[in-house]
Amino acid sequence: RKNGDDVYHPPLYTGWEWPPGCCPYYRTALKRHGKNFVQPGHHGHQHYRPLYDFVDQKLAAMEHSVDGLDEQAVDPALHRVWAHMIPATFTLLESLAQRQQEQDFTVVFRTFGTDLPDIAKAITAFAQGKHPKYPNFCNPHLHVNKL
Repeated sequence: RKNGDDVYHPPLYTGWEWPPGCCPYYRTALKRHGKNFVQPGHHGHQHYRPLYDFVDQKLAAMEHSVDGLDEQAVDPALHRVWAHMIPATFTLLESLAQRQQEQDFTVVFRTFGTDLPDIAKAITAFAQGKHPKYPNFCNPHLHVNKL
C-alpha cells in the first residue's frame, strides 16, 4: 500500500517461539555434522541419503534436460541455474507482476553460497521473456541491474 511517497511495510511478527524441547539444528552439538549429514558414518545417512540421492538425480536430469529449450535462444548456463531454482518462484513472480498496479512488492533472494550473481542473471533473463516456459513474460521492474 502506498501513502503518498511513503511505502507502508507491515511489521514483522516476532512473537513466534520454539515448541518445548525443540531448537534450531545449528544450535545443537550436532551442528558440526551439518555439511556431512547424509554422508556414510553420520547420523542422517541411513534415513536421508536415499532422499538426497533421489533429489540429486532429479536436479541433474533437469540441468541436462533440453526439453523445450532452444539452445540458440537460451544460454545453457541460465538453463542450469533455472533448473536449480524452485519452479514456483517463476509462477510467484508472474502472479505478483500481474498485481503490480494494485500493490508494490519487493523480492529478496537468499542463497547459501556464491550463486547470487547467477540467480540475478537468471531472474533478469526470465523478466526479459527468455525462460522457455515463460516466453511471453516481460517485466522491466524485475531486471536486476546491480547487487
